[in-house]
Amino acid sequence: MKTSGKNTIFALIFMITLSSMIFGTGKIAGTLEWKCNIGPIFSSPAVAKDGTIYVGDLEGYLYAINTNGKVKWSYKTQGAIFSSPAIGKNGTIYFGSDDGFLYALNPNGMLKWRYLLSINEYVKSSPAIGKDGTIYVGCGNNFYALNPNGTLKWIFKTSGSYILSSPAIGKNNTIYFGSNDGYLYAINPNGTLKWRLKVGKAYFSSPAIGENSMIYIGNSKGTLYAVNPNGTLKWEFSSGSEHICSSAAIGLGPFGEKIYFSSGGYLYALSSNGKLEWKYEVFSDYFPSSPLIVEKNKWERTVLVGGGTILWAITPFGLWKWSYDTQMDIYSSPTIGSDGTIYVGSMSGYLYAINSTNKDLANSAWPKFHHDNFNSGSVLTKIGGVR
Repeated sequence: MKTSGKNTIFALIFMITLSSMIFGTGKIAGTLEWKCNIGPIFSSPAVAKDGTIYVGDLEGYLYAINTNGKVKWSYKTQGAIFSSPAIGKNGTIYFGSDDGFLYALNPNGMLKWRYLLSINEYVKSSPAIGKDGTIYVGCGNNFYALNPNGTLKWIFKTSGSYILSSPAIGKNNTIYFGSNDGYLYAINPNGTLKWRLKVGKAYFSSPAIGENSMIYIGNSKGTLYAVNPNGTLKWEFSSGSEHICSSAAIGLGPFGEKIYFSSGGYLYALSSNGKLEWKYEVFSDYFPSSPLIVEKNKWERTVLVGGGTILWAITPFGLWKWSYDTQMDIYSSPTIGSDGTIYVGSMSGYLYAINSTNKDLANSAWPKFHHDNFNSGSVLTKIGGVR
């Protein structure tokens, strides 16, 4: 009995030590820091340099929320906001609304300008911001480039259907986006077509760009494509599900890049040659939530994604780390604040702030939806909140 008692004490000491090693002496990963009640959220949050979190809801409001969970201000549009906000160099917040406008707000919540993209189409695509401040966004079957002052720069017309996919900007300023006409487009900065490749309908799946400028995008039939910068196909991977709404996130492994995406109830991890490394069941068939890759240090990384009602935290080896249940579906893609807090929206109507022991986005080519915490959609924006 005495030996058993000593073993119990040693076991307790071991567990406390292990918990300290895993979680640190402060906040416990996977626990709620706060939640802010706004409205049902599809939009993915952006985080400004000062820590302010911007996110839209389906009731038509764009919210600015302080790091303590209190609403700083809100701006009302005349339509639901599916589009995720993007933050420009001067702090301007850009986003689209189902009222057909692209909005530009000052950091104090005052309208800077708005531009009518369409009177009969919704703006569900999220804007991307070029190095020169040009704002790129899709609406209907048109792809727009707007100057920072809100004037039209050019319009590119696709072959039909509508654009839900959000654009991505590569190293040479080429703009990539998917369309429901079945093509992945590459557009030059002057608005001319560079190339297009038939990849099937891209719903909410948006291009992600790897270290070697490889472009990754999913389609409505559950296939992820890897496309060379010259527009030729490198490989394709079929998940066997009906669709891929998730955008890919790109991390680093011991043998090169890893590509993470979700489809048909699973989070997938592929090697850079398109081979399956693992998949983890996250219980959701409809998956607009895109993975987020964060790190505590270069040896400890975590992949987070919304699946069903739950925010899942998975190791790069495909093992469960922690999870948090929001009680209703998560369509929003998570992001991370400068203190390691994870932010994600839910159809429950809350923006959640979840504790983690991570420090920042993973130092990789494309660690989250729309690349960085500003949601710039550009590889030219540095990871870690610095422009």
